[in-house]
Amino acid sequence: MATATFKTHDTSYRQYNGERVTVVSKLNPASYDADEVGPMYNIDFADGKPTEAFADELTDWDVNDSDSEDIRTAAAASAQLPRT
Repeated sequence: MATATFKTHDTSYRQYNGERVTVVSKLNPASYDADEVGPMYNIDFADGKPTEAFADELTDWDVNDSDSEDIRTAAAASAQLPRT
């Protein structure tokens, strides 16, 4: 599975900033306002806690050939996102 480094401004998850997370899957765009916020992903933190993450909260992706096309595309796009 793909991994990425997590960074957020959300105070509920700041303790996870800098942590490598497992990117489980891309969320179905019909399940949230994808046009407004862009792609989102199901992730698992190292302690097993699952959550959802915005694309700009995930950097330094590590993917392999067995990852879905959505995940590999997200990893490539992540390298082009501006960082705050």
